[in-house]
Amino acid sequence: MTFRFKILSILAGSFDADRFWRIRRKLTFHTKSITRYYYHVIYQRQLNKFNAFIPLTAVFDSPPVLPHGISGIHISGNAHIGQNCVIFHQVTIGSTKNGAPRIGDDCFIGCGATIIGNVKIGNNVRIGANCTVVTDIPDDSTVVMNTARIITHNNKHSNIDMSNQ
Repeated sequence: MTFRFKILSILAGSFDADRFWRIRRKLTFHTKSITRYYYHVIYQRQLNKFNAFIPLTAVFDSPPVLPHGISGIHISGNAHIGQNCVIFHQVTIGSTKNGAPRIGDDCFIGCGATIIGNVKIGNNVRIGANCTVVTDIPDDSTVVMNTARIITHNNKHSNIDMSNQ
């Protein structure tokens, strides 16, 4: 693939989530103004194309898994996302005047979920689709329904019997 074709494909928007995070990493580490500006333009075009907002001030311990790409994901500045997190589409991780959320490692955030304010989400937490979280969530928990109902597990690998519901 020639350099010219690579540039044209990038500007045309043929991206996947992995390429998006590579561009973000390059934008963060480059110090030369012309190179930084180039990556900044590509980064902003991708965010605008997919109606997403992921500022460079948001901290990621490792790139999250985005099964549906960055479509509709809004993460506020100063939010902290742990390692191996799975974030589905239309998720909002927003801050208030009190602070931004801190999300632990190995978390699963379902589509349409909203996490607002200075809350701490523990490690190995599962947040269901369309949940609104405004309180701290302990480790090894599952959050379901609009008003957060927390289910604490005895161990990480417990099975939930759904046949009685």
